[in-house]
Amino acid sequence: MKRVAVFCGSSIPRSESLLSSCIELASKLAERGISLVYGGGGRGIMGRVAEAFLSEGREVVGVLPESMNIPSVVKDFEITNLMIVKDMHERKKTMYSLADGFIALPGGIGTMEEILEIY
Repeated sequence: MKRVAVFCGSSIPRSESLLSSCIELASKLAERGISLVYGGGGRGIMGRVAEAFLSEGREVVGVLPESMNIPSVVKDFEITNLMIVKDMHERKKTMYSLADGFIALPGGIGTMEEILEIY
């Protein structure tokens, strides 16, 4: 496996241990040479997961719809590749095509929809 897509929320969970577990998982995957495909945002679990992969020197590919390409969503850290796509449907299609495996971390209805669709 070369790349894993991670579906997760853009908010921080109330449980610090839950957030720590998400970051630890990301770090362990990156240590094993796996790269990240994710939603492209810099907030919440999503941003922390991306930072964990980057801190291990791994490739991080973000896929972001045009409507979300705004400063409050995109963090000021440099990812390997930020792909701007037309809409959420193209975002999911692109993420699915780039990844060899898929993981769902805590999130909302969007996270549930993404993992159910790929299932």
